[in-house]
Amino acid sequence: MDRHLLPRVMLALLTVLSLCAVVISLHTNGSGHRPKAYGAPSYGFAGYSDLATVNQISARWRVPFIASQPYFAAASTWIAAQSNDQHFIQLGTTENVTGFSRSFNVFWSDPVVHFEPQSLGVVAPGNLITFSMVKIGTGWKLHFDDRTTSKSNQVTIHYGRTTTFNEGEWIQEDPTTADVNVHYPYPHMSLVTFSRLQLDQQAPQLSFQYAQVMSSSNGVFLIPSKVRHNQFTFHRAKGATRQYLQDALLLSTAIFPFDNDAQDNVSPSSSTVDGLLSALRTNISELKTQPWPKATRSDIAGIVTNLTRLRRLVRQWPVAPATLAPQYYNELRGIDTSDETFVLDIHARLGIPPRD
Repeated sequence: MDRHLLPRVMLALLTVLSLCAVVISLHTNGSGHRPKAYGAPSYGFAGYSDLATVNQISARWRVPFIASQPYFAAASTWIAAQSNDQHFIQLGTTENVTGFSRSFNVFWSDPVVHFEPQSLGVVAPGNLITFSMVKIGTGWKLHFDDRTTSKSNQVTIHYGRTTTFNEGEWIQEDPTTADVNVHYPYPHMSLVTFSRLQLDQQAPQLSFQYAQVMSSSNGVFLIPSKVRHNQFTFHRAKGATRQYLQDALLLSTAIFPFDNDAQDNVSPSSSTVDGLLSALRTNISELKTQPWPKATRSDIAGIVTNLTRLRRLVRQWPVAPATLAPQYYNELRGIDTSDETFVLDIHARLGIPPRD
């Protein structure tokens, strides 16, 4: 399912939670991205997307440096094309930590290879690399050119030949483990800058409206800059912005299994409902007691009111094996749509893209 085509009921719920739609996801061992049918929540992605027919997409970036860390961590940086019917193909780099070892690879993946990263070569941090994907008669031609070492490689993937791809993406990702609701720790690394962006041989007109924020399990929150001179970078959220995103992450983690069940028209387990109620209780309490800039306080109060209404609804939600009756969707739709105004306003004040 494309993130822009979520059912109206789920859009209402996720607006209340101040989260972007839970759809596009990733592979299970350190790089990759998969549509909702395959797993993982969208809060592990930062960058831009553009809704347009995609026959060519490209960008370049320097492979990031990773600081010394004695544990496992994973990240990936990539461009991709996808379609409304869950076709997807990507090309980029993985940035992984295993103990004191670091590894950097160029990879590609798609559903045919089960989103497992297919290596096109080892690269080094600091290298400037251009990545290009071109749709051809037999599928996709994927190419990378390491401008630092003059090393290059390309591969033709016989996938998606008859598919119309209608979304291009430039993304930094915090991958998940085999349990797609659990993210790997995100490495402490230099910030990536995407430059020389192209979509169908032209510089895309990327609006901040279609940017998204990455939230990681170990407290890294990346916000993309606005696109200037056909490039963008990221900055780490601080202060009230980081606090707000940390609160949202608590809820997004709890809402993900509940949301998946609701979209599949099944009642959630009692543990899923209990987990969501616990997260709502904690989030409401924290939003009320945390210090907030004066300009955001009325919006925070409005969000708290709607979260309180959501908590009352979730308490009534049928638990498996009970049947999920249509009335619960109708009640969910009835949650005050004014919350969207609160969320959009506070995002604007805190410098967060509207979608996340």
